[in-house]
Amino acid sequence: MADDFEKAVLLSFDQTGAVERGLKEQAVAFCNNVKIQQGSWRLFLERFRSSGFLEVKFWCLQALQEFVDSQFGILATDDRNVIKSSIMGWVQSSDISQQPAFLRNKLSQLTAAVIRLEYPDGWPSCFSDLISAAQRGRSAVDIFCRIMLAIDSDVITLEIPRSSEGNRMSMQLKDAMRDHCIGDIAEAWYQLASTYSLEDPDTAGMVLKTVQRYIGWIDIGLVANDRFIHLLYSLLSSTNSDLQEAAVECLTEVLVKGMDPLGKLELIQKLRLVACCAQWSGGLPGAEGDELQVKSARLLAALAQEVLECWKQVKNRLVSFKAVGLNFDKELAKEAAAAVATCEGIVDELFPAVMTVLQNDDETVSMTIVPFLTAYVTKLKAEQKRSATVSDNASNHLKRTLDGMLKCASYPSDSAILEQNGGTEVEMAAIKEEQEAVEDRRRDLLTLFKNIARVMMSPTVQFVDSRLGATLCNPESTFQDVELVLTLLHELGEAASDEVAKQGCGALGPLVLKVVRSTVPHASHSLVALAVLEILVRYSRVMQQHQDVLPSAVANFIDGRGMRNSSEVSVRACYLFMRFIKALRSNLRPLTASLLTSLEPFLKHVAQTPQFDGMLVGGTRQQGAAPPSTVSTDDRMCVFEAVGLLIGPEDVPSDRQRELVVAVLEPLMRQIEGCLGVGAQQPTSVALVQQALEGISRLSKGFKQELATNHRPEIGQLFVQAFDEALLIPQTFPDSKSLRARFISFVHRMVETIGTLTLPYLPMTLQVLMHQNSDTRDTCDVLALVNQLINRFRGSLSELLLKALPAIQAEVHGKLTPEWDWSGQHAQPARSGAPANGLSPVLMEEYRERGELQRMYYGLLHALVHQGPLDVLLQIPQSCLEAMLTALAQGAATHVDPSVRRTCVHALGTLVREWGDRINADQGFKQFILDRVGGDACIRGVLQGGLDPKDAATVSFLEEVAACLRAVHEKCGYEFLARLSLILPSMGMPHDIQQQFISQIQQTDTKQLKNYLKSTLQKLTQVAR
Repeated sequence: MADDFEKAVLLSFDQTGAVERGLKEQAVAFCNNVKIQQGSWRLFLERFRSSGFLEVKFWCLQALQEFVDSQFGILATDDRNVIKSSIMGWVQSSDISQQPAFLRNKLSQLTAAVIRLEYPDGWPSCFSDLISAAQRGRSAVDIFCRIMLAIDSDVITLEIPRSSEGNRMSMQLKDAMRDHCIGDIAEAWYQLASTYSLEDPDTAGMVLKTVQRYIGWIDIGLVANDRFIHLLYSLLSSTNSDLQEAAVECLTEVLVKGMDPLGKLELIQKLRLVACCAQWSGGLPGAEGDELQVKSARLLAALAQEVLECWKQVKNRLVSFKAVGLNFDKELAKEAAAAVATCEGIVDELFPAVMTVLQNDDETVSMTIVPFLTAYVTKLKAEQKRSATVSDNASNHLKRTLDGMLKCASYPSDSAILEQNGGTEVEMAAIKEEQEAVEDRRRDLLTLFKNIARVMMSPTVQFVDSRLGATLCNPESTFQDVELVLTLLHELGEAASDEVAKQGCGALGPLVLKVVRSTVPHASHSLVALAVLEILVRYSRVMQQHQDVLPSAVANFIDGRGMRNSSEVSVRACYLFMRFIKALRSNLRPLTASLLTSLEPFLKHVAQTPQFDGMLVGGTRQQGAAPPSTVSTDDRMCVFEAVGLLIGPEDVPSDRQRELVVAVLEPLMRQIEGCLGVGAQQPTSVALVQQALEGISRLSKGFKQELATNHRPEIGQLFVQAFDEALLIPQTFPDSKSLRARFISFVHRMVETIGTLTLPYLPMTLQVLMHQNSDTRDTCDVLALVNQLINRFRGSLSELLLKALPAIQAEVHGKLTPEWDWSGQHAQPARSGAPANGLSPVLMEEYRERGELQRMYYGLLHALVHQGPLDVLLQIPQSCLEAMLTALAQGAATHVDPSVRRTCVHALGTLVREWGDRINADQGFKQFILDRVGGDACIRGVLQGGLDPKDAATVSFLEEVAACLRAVHEKCGYEFLARLSLILPSMGMPHDIQQQFISQIQQTDTKQLKNYLKSTLQKLTQVAR
């Protein structure tokens, strides 16, 4: 019957949920209290021996291990000996075999923990005792192996990150074992593996698994000797697969042990592995799907890789010596040449087996050999650069590799991807998983393919051509075969040199034409359809030389093989069609009318079926200004961009162009008008308006501003009408964030397309965007838009900015409340070094958004100073100007990001230079320049710390500070120097350094002053440390 201690341990282990939470917590607290009692380790020893509960025994071993790790070193020698003798007694006890594996593992970990601390000085006999105990039978061998494995995993292995102390103890134990016992341990391994290989293969296999873990750091001769290798080879033919696998793994570890290349080559020959592995050309050991096949493949891959590495190292030595004009000793040169020849011969001998592995049905097996093949081809590329040739044997190997990789790179014959996409959620998940697995496998295989092509382009082109012809002409070809050969053709374009890939007359042109002119089997299958479209885009210039195939090429995009295919293919087809049109729009001019007729139903379908699902198939988010918040993308809209590219060029007759634009614009405008009429009453209205607005934006990309405003203003007027209509959108749907974002993107686009024609509509644009319910992100979007307008229109914006700036200033300062920390510490706690103590994710995100608003505010003010009508600042209310200048000064002096400070200082320095004449006339402005710009931003802000002089952004900031200091001195002269004589002492600067600082400002140029500031900052940083 359990006593209180045992009951507490049992309760603490309960996983059934039957024990009340409070009772379990009491039990855990009771057990933890036992651990800290004086002499508790004696209780652990006694209860492990006496308790009949496995949970109690496990708890005692765990507690004892914790005690050993933390307090063993402070015990008296006699007490440590008691623990060691108890542990060894348990290990040697016959009862241990009756205990479950988890208890034996825990005992092994405890033993390893004590050995780590005590061997060799405190427990010199531990390993000899363990070896002696292992002679007592299977259960003794089992615990011996578990202890050796625990020593490796808990103390020795480098695969687990350890502290510096842990690494020191690991090295110390390894050194001690090398000096005192590893030879005896290796002899025990051999004897045990030999003894049990027939009578108990599982026990022999466990011994070999232990050996495998130690080969990496012990003397290789302890294992790579005649009798141990003979034993391993004999075990390869064992009827026990676990024992076979263990023998293979031991040979692999011996093989990959680091050593000199000539020594490694000698070891490989001694192991007789080449002949062993070469015979696997007829098939790997074990049945299909067995782990033995995987491990045998790894052994072959390791052998081939090691031979190749020896080859490379010896060859590189010869090349390096010749490059520096040194001569090898004749005998050494002869030895090196013989080694190179031996390596080359071994690779030749192994290659049939390598191909067998590559073509194995199990990808776990086949992919093991790919790293070797990649390294082999890389070596051939390097040799080709030196000698411009590749041997006949190597060329044959590469040709066989091309054949061999086809099976490995193909979609499986039982693929879940059907001819027509679609299905249940489970089926679609299976399809996605399969595609990801194939793409992951192909990543290395296609790299290998392209590297082979770079070594021998002509044979690779012939290989693809042959496969292409056989596949396209065979109506029985599977979709897997068709998709793969098309993928190879597509990838070949990436590998080809400019001359080979010369479109139309190069070696690849005929292959592309073969695809376009053929009836491709399974052409509507999603994978095949996409592969064809990718080829047409990559090799679009082929069609420039062979315009007779253009109708056939275009049809692939428009019919059931492209846009009218499944949703996945349709979306990608729209993006690829846009790229295809962009490359060939002048060549496609004769087909424009028929193209637009064919596209009309699809354009209508896309406009009326919004699909905002986050697809970014072509990465087609609008370029230019920062993307407004919550903008989603439907890549089918690329078809509108393609239409714009077709009808937008100036060589389209003006009347015809206007007719075509109207034909595309009018349905979109009617869709917007209809939705505006019903407003938010119709749930789909927002999405339909977004889709139509995006369609107009995409269409406009095909028209240059010069054409739309000067050459053919009637085209510009069509987009002006669209802009006029669009102004009603944010008023009708004021609460829709996504629609607001789409409208802002539309305005950005119209500014690029119709330029100054937008000016009359911009006041209303800003008015509808800066409504009372706007949040921080909304205001950021407005600032980005105004920034673009300033950069685009400059002086033309005076009247607009005169009205807008006070409202913008009030909006920004309303969101950056008086409590806001303008140093940016809340927005960027990581950069400032300040922890985000207890802040909720919501509050942290709010701070981040406000920090972004502050940055964009500075960006707007900087643009206004450098690009805009500067005089506008003198016409806005004084309070507004003061708030803006104060914000700039705060950012310049305190912001944690030096790039933000640089922006602020740059703007302030420009104002000093541009408004210098006002300094004497306006005493308030002069005081601002002296105190806030020259004093706070340029002196205190630099010298008060927090800047890293090694950071490139800091150096750039210091350059602006130097320029600003020069400007302030130029405009304020003696008054600034007098102010410095007050500021510098207040910062604790020694008098001589003060004089030097002032002298630098007076007498040096900007570059010299920057260097002086950097040097001063470095000295301050060193002092602070």
